[in-house]
Amino acid sequence: MTRTKRTLERGVFSFLGYLDLPLLAAILCLALIGLTGIYSATLHGAQSDLFSKQIIWLLAGTLIFLLLSLSDYRFLTDHAFTLYAIAIFGLVMVLIF
Repeated sequence: MTRTKRTLERGVFSFLGYLDLPLLAAILCLALIGLTGIYSATLHGAQSDLFSKQIIWLLAGTLIFLLLSLSDYRFLTDHAFTLYAIAIFGLVMVLIF
């Protein structure tokens, strides 16, 4: 049985024991500092939608972080070459477009 299945069987919030809390606290502090900077820079400006976009991307990143923290790391090691190739392809597409 994989770690993800065991985690989901024990309950939704039992995965908190697997998280690195100092790392999570540092990430959240840096995100709040960044949000504060964007908010103060765009408080009365024409680009006030940057703050809301940043919040949306912060929430998306947090969701991805939590989903990846639930996944089994052996999947990443087994498929490292494929994931590397996908990342390189994405970087080339960004360079082209």
